[in-house]
Amino acid sequence: MMANFTKAPPERFDSWIFTSEDEYRDLNGMPNLTSLQRALDLMKELGIVPAVPDIRSYADLRLVEEAAARLK
Repeated sequence: MMANFTKAPPERFDSWIFTSEDEYRDLNGMPNLTSLQRALDLMKELGIVPAVPDIRSYADLRLVEEAAARLK
C-alpha cells in the first residue's frame, strides 16, 4: 500500500511499516490531545504562533469513542 502510494520499492518499507517498529497509533483511533497541546504550547513559546487554544475544550471525541465501542 505504501509502496504504491509513494511509488517507492516495497523493500524500503518491509522492515518497519505497520509493525511494532512503526510509529504508535492508538488502536481505537483516539488522538493524543496531551501531546498535541504540548506541541502547540511549544510553538507559542518559540514565537511561531501568537496564541494557543486549550485543545481539550474544543475536542469532541464522542464519535471516536462510539466507533471504538462498536468494534469491541
